[in-house]
Amino acid sequence: MKYSRVILPICLSAFAFLLSSAQNRMITRDQALADIDSLVYTISEVHPNMYASCKQIEFMESVLKAKRNLPDSLSVADFYGRIATSVAMIGDAHTRLWFPYQILKDSTLLWLPLSLDIDSNDSAMTVNGCVDGKIPIGAKLISLNGHGYKEMIENMLRYESGERAFYRLDRLKYDYPGLMKVLYQAPEYAIKYKYGGKIAETTLKAMTYPDAKSRMSKLITNNPKIPQGDYSFHILDGKSIAVMDFNSFINEERFKSFADSMFTILKDKRIKNLIIDIRNNGGGNSSVGDTLFQYISPVPYQQFGKALFRVSPTSIRLMRHAWSIIPEEQYSFYDDENLIPLHKNPLRYNGKVYLLISHTTFSSAGSFSWAFKYFKMGTVVGEESGGMNICFGEMLSYELPNSKLQCGISCKRFTQYGAKENDIHGTLPDYKVPQEKALDYTLKLIEKK
Repeated sequence: MKYSRVILPICLSAFAFLLSSAQNRMITRDQALADIDSLVYTISEVHPNMYASCKQIEFMESVLKAKRNLPDSLSVADFYGRIATSVAMIGDAHTRLWFPYQILKDSTLLWLPLSLDIDSNDSAMTVNGCVDGKIPIGAKLISLNGHGYKEMIENMLRYESGERAFYRLDRLKYDYPGLMKVLYQAPEYAIKYKYGGKIAETTLKAMTYPDAKSRMSKLITNNPKIPQGDYSFHILDGKSIAVMDFNSFINEERFKSFADSMFTILKDKRIKNLIIDIRNNGGGNSSVGDTLFQYISPVPYQQFGKALFRVSPTSIRLMRHAWSIIPEEQYSFYDDENLIPLHKNPLRYNGKVYLLISHTTFSSAGSFSWAFKYFKMGTVVGEESGGMNICFGEMLSYELPNSKLQCGISCKRFTQYGAKENDIHGTLPDYKVPQEKALDYTLKLIEKK
């Protein structure tokens, strides 16, 4: 059986993921219990192996603890805070519960009016925006209401799904506002920070999201690290170097038109070096990666060697389209070492190709980076990718019946071409460089060559 090579993107700005229900409404204890049972059952019916990273007894103990401590009624955000850690224990970044950010619309709820960046290597929290400029941009957060930043990071990471710590830290860049609300809600915040070698303190009053946003240009949704546009490129002035910003693997047909246009220009201008930047790429349709390989790969290639698909009535229902699979089968296994041949392409690029990756490079972008390096299409610069060479994927979306929380669930286990079961890791760069320095490093590398 041929398997689908689509892995839906998970690394999205959480603030763009708005649910259908309105405001921060309340649910009863019985409704919360029903949602938990529905959630656990659905994951168990869809996921290929939900206990690959955690023990079943530990997972069920976590679920029972959440059930025991439920009050008679609770908000949807509170409910999320009680059950999301159990989902995160599964250790699969595609299987996660999304924070209900629709409550941003509720003008009665108060938030921390501070925008932060979180380093995925050392977990440092750096201010990149503060209401009324009370804390300078670039300041390092030391504590908030007496809670040290390392303690806060450790607590918030319990809610983050992912195979590796650096990827979960990377996710916190987008998810920390909701988790701050769940864990550290307060009417005001005493903040200690370090800037210019000196330690200082100030107090911020909690604000409604609309009020804080109107008073600060860089609050939450305007995080400068969120990429703009799916794909674009530019040629550096006076240099035979093109830089392709590749932020999302979506719309294969549109990408084909883009690629034809870009490689026509590169050919006409005789551009000798192409830098493909997928540092901010969280995935999408892996077929888009195959399309790009037809322009840059010197040899036949393949992204995936194996895939295991969990087949159940529940997974088929969530797919929302017919599958040519016998429903009684529990698993469908795909194993194909055949390579995809190169098609005749007058625009195939013959220059040097460089690929920039980071801890954010995930899902289909991780698969793309693995194949790029495995088949020696060029030089890889940056950090180990967030996407692993053996991973769960093809996320199905499930809405809990009462809270309306959204859950993503993996239904397949993928093995990248040539990956080994006893050596699971992300794509390893040829030149290990902090992601923010990868482009400059590559430009210098080209100049030396």
